[in-house]
Amino acid sequence: MMLSSICTRLVKEITKRNTSSHPLSRSRAISPYLRERNKMRIELPTKIKPISVWQANEKQWMETHPLRSAAPYTDENERRKALAEWGTPAAGVDYILRSAREAPTRKFPGTGGNVISHYTSKKMGKRLATESRRVEFPAVLKADFDGFTREFYCQPVQVAIPRIIRSEGRHGKKRSTAMTSHTRRTFFA
Repeated sequence: MMLSSICTRLVKEITKRNTSSHPLSRSRAISPYLRERNKMRIELPTKIKPISVWQANEKQWMETHPLRSAAPYTDENERRKALAEWGTPAAGVDYILRSAREAPTRKFPGTGGNVISHYTSKKMGKRLATESRRVEFPAVLKADFDGFTREFYCQPVQVAIPRIIRSEGRHGKKRSTAMTSHTRRTFFA
């Protein structure tokens, strides 16, 4: 049915009501259009979709660690104590302490591939730059507001990763060790 014919029918119904002589006839008169509209029912889904394991874990973390409840470490001694509690090896402790002092260790190249975002973190008390808007930036936002992460650093210190290279040459098998440097994009503590 076209909109103009519906409007015309409504105007006729309103006119009929206003011209009716009996006072109760106005309240009883309901247009066929309104009768049809009142018959329509909206049914909502009765089943709630089950949540995934990841969503259940997130929900549990949010309940046990409310937003903004994790304050950053006040000094290096508190940080060392927490790392010793977790059983962090000495090399890991040195890496974390160096990252806390020196991050960010590199500037962004400024090429057209990634989106560089700047974010002022309340938890860290400084401006942080991220290189990815789909992975790194949302992770930094989550770390700044969640109730579990105490500190996080963008562009921490490079890590030298030793790797063993085995190759066969004319004189048999050769074995050499090469160091590969790797810079993490974000480090969470």
